[in-house]
Amino acid sequence: MTRVSVALAGDCMMTRGSPVTADPRSLALRDLLVGADFAVANLEVVPSDGAGHPAGSAAGGGCLIADSGVLDEIRALGFTVLGCANNHALDMGTGGLLDTMKLLRERRMTFAGVGRTLAEARAPAYADGPTGSLALISCASTFAAGQEACEPSGRLPGRPGLNPLRYRLEVRVTLSQLRALTEIDETRRQRSSRRDELVASLNPDLVALYERQRAGGGAGAGPLQGRRCGACRIEIDRGELARISAAAEDDILRCPECGAILLRVRDFGA
Repeated sequence: MTRVSVALAGDCMMTRGSPVTADPRSLALRDLLVGADFAVANLEVVPSDGAGHPAGSAAGGGCLIADSGVLDEIRALGFTVLGCANNHALDMGTGGLLDTMKLLRERRMTFAGVGRTLAEARAPAYADGPTGSLALISCASTFAAGQEACEPSGRLPGRPGLNPLRYRLEVRVTLSQLRALTEIDETRRQRSSRRDELVASLNPDLVALYERQRAGGGAGAGPLQGRRCGACRIEIDRGELARISAAAEDDILRCPECGAILLRVRDFGA
């Protein structure tokens, strides 16, 4: 039986320069990859020479882009088979994806997981060598909405994109765990009912402020404990404490650091 050697790597995120140095360990890694019949990696960078435009999910600085010469470095390192379905495949939109596919084909590098249509993105890619053949299917479970490829429909063309992995989460619990969850649910229901009663008795403007603060990801309110805000635990300076001390009892005061509504109690400035 003919033996086929396959070297499997993880994410390949090269953005510039040669990955091989004079370090003996680096040279040994290159020799291992080059010596394998097939070396496979996940191409998690868009080497498209600036083709396309940053996707909305990557426009804030999360793009992984590179000059197309990076592909030559990757090939020189020994990689000839690449999975391309990942959350960076469309960092430069469909334009960048299509250009990446073109550059890979020009270099005769086998790739899978992306395509001009869903059928193409789902299709296995085959690499042939002296000792045998290798088939690769690539898919992603993490990606932004609209980055998955789709088929043509009616007069609409197909959409270039990645091969999405669809899955269903199933959680199994024991009878005792189910009872505990039921008790938790009942407790939450009771507390929610009590909360509704309390909210109805409060100033609507105060409630609205509290909800806006919570919507921002922080605590809505916290007690003033000595010189600290009970919500963020940051110490308030003496000048601000003096202003709080002089405020009327019905004034709404907020933490200068986190914005939480401060609940004043007796001897709060002690």
